[in-house]
Amino acid sequence: MKRIIILTIFCFLLFSGKRFICNEIEVKLTCFQQEVPVGAPVFIGVEIKNISGKPMTLSFKHETIKTEIRDEKGNLVEQDPQRKILDMPALDSMKMDIPADWKDQKVRQINYLTTPQKYSIKVILSSKGPYYFKNEKGELQPFSAWEGKVESNECYVTVVTPKGIDKEAYEYFKGSPLSNPTELLKNYPTSTYAAYLIYDRLRGFAQADFTNPRFLKSLETGVFLSNSYPTEAGWIWFKGEDNAAWWSKWAEVILKNHPDIWFADELRLKVAINQVALKKYKEGEAELEKLSKETKPYIAEKAEKFLDLMKQKGWITESRTKADEQTVPASKTSPTETK
Repeated sequence: MKRIIILTIFCFLLFSGKRFICNEIEVKLTCFQQEVPVGAPVFIGVEIKNISGKPMTLSFKHETIKTEIRDEKGNLVEQDPQRKILDMPALDSMKMDIPADWKDQKVRQINYLTTPQKYSIKVILSSKGPYYFKNEKGELQPFSAWEGKVESNECYVTVVTPKGIDKEAYEYFKGSPLSNPTELLKNYPTSTYAAYLIYDRLRGFAQADFTNPRFLKSLETGVFLSNSYPTEAGWIWFKGEDNAAWWSKWAEVILKNHPDIWFADELRLKVAINQVALKKYKEGEAELEKLSKETKPYIAEKAEKFLDLMKQKGWITESRTKADEQTVPASKTSPTETK
């Protein structure tokens, strides 16, 4: 009995920001932007993780994962019915068996914060049976799965009145600066809105599993550098060198005019891996080594792991990173020092 009481108290002390640490599922939320001009999207990162320490069965419907947004007075923000659900594509299956170390990470977009003020955002995951799936005969068959309700931590974003070129773009497009990508890139290429338009083609890149065989195959076959993008002349399909050139062009524009924008490091990572996809391994290696030392921890970790992967694949020989460490004092290679 004493042991149960102690365990209960321990679990209670672990509650933080309404994240249910003692539950079998944990939901973490990240607001990437601290400030965003009216008319620009808000991007949030959602991580769902199995913390039970054992394999589980999940059943997810479209209403399983929702966002809850409140204004600075604590009132719920009315949401567009079409965007009320925060749907996670990896969880579309009605029945999904997950391993003990499973986690799912996604970046999602919120478009309807139209009043300048501070907002709080959280994600609510809930699921309740009974659960059924269709067998090979098309018959409904019951199964057992996780049931419960978990709330994420809260994060905050402040929507502000646009200034400078952002104000010009906002007024020109009558409050909908992203409504015409072609005109936006042609007339207001240095605006924050144009930067977010480019980010829409990058969204979630840093959350990708670079060791996934399908990802590596896309690099080797050229699929990685094959997609359509907005341009000053409309949407165009780019492949290979042209595709990489599009990314390099807009990366230069964004990093020059918004060097501290929250996805700057992710953009640099994309440009570096483009070099690898073009089989320009030395150029890619050099950029990845910089990223492994000078960027945000999660990007630095991605860059370092990808360098190791390149070595395993035989795309590069010995990483210069290790050679540098033998000749350069440790204090000069520290990310905090170089940053």
